[in-house]
Amino acid sequence: MATALKIQAIASGIPHQLFIEPQLSIKKILGGEPSACQLSAYWYYLQSQKYQAVKLLLEKRWDFEGAITILQDWQQLMGWLQKYQVADSGIAQTQNNLQNALAVLSVAVDALNLDIPSAKKHLNDHLHLGICRDLNQQISSQSESNILNLYTRCRLYWDLRQVANFLVSLSSFYEQVLSKLLQIFQGEIFFDNRDNRQEKWYLDIKRMKQEMGDKSWQAFFDLEAPYNTKLKYYQVEQDPFFQLVGRPTKRNFLEVLVSYRQLPQQQGHWQVVLDLLKCLDYWANKRNEMIHQNQGMSLERMENLFKRENPDACPPQEICLVMADICNSELGIIPKQYRQRFVGNQADYYLYTSIRKWAISELLK
Repeated sequence: MATALKIQAIASGIPHQLFIEPQLSIKKILGGEPSACQLSAYWYYLQSQKYQAVKLLLEKRWDFEGAITILQDWQQLMGWLQKYQVADSGIAQTQNNLQNALAVLSVAVDALNLDIPSAKKHLNDHLHLGICRDLNQQISSQSESNILNLYTRCRLYWDLRQVANFLVSLSSFYEQVLSKLLQIFQGEIFFDNRDNRQEKWYLDIKRMKQEMGDKSWQAFFDLEAPYNTKLKYYQVEQDPFFQLVGRPTKRNFLEVLVSYRQLPQQQGHWQVVLDLLKCLDYWANKRNEMIHQNQGMSLERMENLFKRENPDACPPQEICLVMADICNSELGIIPKQYRQRFVGNQADYYLYTSIRKWAISELLK
């Protein structure tokens, strides 16, 4: 009967359970003394359930935050068992495993939130773990790492059918690619570098005209002025610094810059990337409409919009393929060693695949 009641209690799923178990002593029994007792907790069964739930969240939903919530709850229970001095050496080891798993999973959460400094801090605090040393080499605040992360976010959100998050990441990816192209073609020197204005694309018109020539300035003006009422022909006299706002404006400047550099092979690669970026314009604009007009978005709505409006863009299902082609450009937007491993439909999901595999293996070993 006692065993049956114990099994029923364990199966109930109530976490805080302690069993008082007598340690039978023949000597004490014969001497008429009560046997000593110890507290026991049959927590391994519950732990197996918790870890299977974590495995399911990670494998099916890439839900690192959900996994952390479950593990933190289990960590509190382990602390409760230690508080009551339950005699089980496995509790201390479990606490250590939980601490490591939570730290590594937190890296994924930070990276998904684009908080690279916090992700790096978690990694540097746990370099005794092999996975943290490996990830520390993959992740950085450099533009190519950000581009790869945003591309991977788009893959994840597309798989999860989280279209709103997908379009936001797509727009950020587009902006980061433009910034990387500016770096590749050494265009930063034409921007005002005071007070971080360089990062905000404040074009130094005087310097551009001095170094690139009036012809290049005229080419940019001809591309931009018909669509941008803020750009005036007398701009230099009015304000020699003109902020390039928006993807089309930045892209127009890059077109002029690439032409000025006169590197035939790179010009060919640039034209390929330019055409690919234009395929994404429509969807990046839909992201803006979704935000500014308080509109929602779903995969079905994307497909219906594409069929109805027939835009000069790639179909929804090909967006990630276009992004992959941009990442694979020979311009070096993404380093070759990372392209081979993390770019493409069958590639690993950047650092998230490694973190998921490691966490599941660490918990279920």
